[in-house]
This record gives sequence, C-alpha cells and structure tokens, in this order.
Amino acid sequence: MKKTVLAVSTAALFGASASTLAATPTFYVGGQLGYQNVDMEESETWQGGSFSQDYSVSGLAGGLFAGARFDVTPKVFLAPEVNIGTSNADGGWTNGSGNFFEFEAKNSYGFAVLTGYSLADATDVYARLGYQRTKFEATSGGPNLDNASASDTFGGFRYGVGMETAIGAQTALRLDWSQTRYSSESYDGGFNNTTTFDPTESLFQVGIVVSF
Repeated sequence: MKKTVLAVSTAALFGASASTLAATPTFYVGGQLGYQNVDMEESETWQGGSFSQDYSVSGLAGGLFAGARFDVTPKVFLAPEVNIGTSNADGGWTNGSGNFFEFEAKNSYGFAVLTGYSLADATDVYARLGYQRTKFEATSGGPNLDNASASDTFGGFRYGVGMETAIGAQTALRLDWSQTRYSSESYDGGFNNTTTFDPTESLFQVGIVVSF
C-alpha cells in the first residue's frame, strides 16, 4: 500500500514538474546602464616582508541581457538569464615618487537565475543568483617601475535584488543591484615576490525590458 501511494505521489509530482517546465515561457531582452564600484584589495609578499592596500575602481557600466520567464504559480516565477557588458571603471594609486598603478574593468559576461514574485499586475520583485566573469587590465609605470600592462579575467558568484514595473504593454523599467565576489588571483613577480588581487564588485543599473 505504501509503495502504491509513493508511486502515485511521485508520478503526480513528476507530472506537475513536467507541466511547469512545459509551460510556454515569456522571452525577453533588454539593455541597462549604471554605476560600478570595485573594491580592490591588493597584497604583496616577498622574502622578509609584506604590504597590502585597498582602492576603488569605479565608473559607468552597461550592457545587454536576455532571458526566459517561467511562471511557476500565478505569483512566483523563475527566469534564467544571460548578460554581456562593458565598463569604463578605473582606479589605482600613485606614490610620492611618481610611480603609479592603474586597474581598469573591461568586458564582462555571465548568467543568473532570477526568482521573482509579482507584487501587483504591473510590478515584480526578484532575487538574483549567478556567476560572472569580468576582464580587468592593469598598468604600472613611473621613475622606479618598468612601464608594463597586463590583463586577466576574474570569475565569481553574483547575487542581488531588483524590481521591474511595467511602462507599456510589453516593456518594463528595471532597477537592479548586485554584488559579485570574484575569486582572488595571485601572480609571481620573481625573487619570492607574489602579488594578489581580490576584487569585490557592487553594481547598480537601470534597464529597459522588452518581452515578446
């Protein structure tokens, strides 16, 4: 009897899940623009010593996104989403001798799943969880440093919250805040010298969403 009930329950659950996944999604695309700030933690170690400092890499960031919205219930939805973007954020330091180090954020791409709730017919709120990869470029120079530049791509988990409100039959205004904690990267400078960068990004953007 228990096995029969379990089998029926499993079949019903599978059927409900299949029905949900089979529901026709609403596809959407959009563009966004906003402010990006990266808290860059730089640390350097060498034989017999160490040094660390924090500085801000900030500027404008924008891009495009696209996704598919699945209505799980009349109020709850899931939306897998991809994005690409670019930025002019930069920052760094200059010491008293005129030596400088500049860090710049460049192109970025990633994916996320939005879990949302409809507050009203025209307004939704959502939570974001995803993974983002961003290219950073470093430049150094000055009287006591060789002029050099290098770039690398950092990856990390992005989480955040947002809100969308309809401004037309198929268009909505989006407000989105997120934070990305990138994995730290270390570089060997030779002579037992290692430099490590640990960036954490905060991003606020305003976007337009078009559904079809």
